[in-house]
Amino acid sequence: MMIGSTRIGVAWAILSELVKAKFNFLQRFTVKAVVLTFVCLVPVQIVTPGFAEMMEVTDLAGRTLSIQTPVENIVLGEGRFAPALGILDRRKPTARIVGTMSDFEQYDPSGYRQFTEYFPEFTDIPRVGKGGAATMSIELLISLGAEVAIFGLGGGHSPSADDVNIIEALDAAGVSVIFIDFR
Repeated sequence: MMIGSTRIGVAWAILSELVKAKFNFLQRFTVKAVVLTFVCLVPVQIVTPGFAEMMEVTDLAGRTLSIQTPVENIVLGEGRFAPALGILDRRKPTARIVGTMSDFEQYDPSGYRQFTEYFPEFTDIPRVGKGGAATMSIELLISLGAEVAIFGLGGGHSPSADDVNIIEALDAAGVSVIFIDFR
């Protein structure tokens, strides 16, 4: 599905406002991260309020998924993806995050401090694992009511496209898994 020009316009306006605001935590992201956010998250996040529709999304693993939008409950396979959601919802980027891995505070403590200074509610979001597929609690992730789980393509701090058992368990529970890559 092509991203409509209205959605790109809205996303671009939000991105422009964030750049003007000069959030320190967003300065750490590269142009690649911004482009991948538009490609991967804009179709999932920016929809007309109160209007539900099925959207077809092809992730970076080449998997095509049908996702019911708007997506209200997201689990992040890497906590460091959280600032990217600020591009889409600058006032409350954590509003849709119901779970995350704990890698952000472990591997980027200064970025975590900056992000939680602006968005302290991020500290209250349940951690579904410490980092990597072996530490992730599938049961906890499902119990949080996640509709979408966003994982890094290459794994590392989250399950990867090679973690077929995790993907199948989440699919069976109705959780769509989308792979992105900020590296």
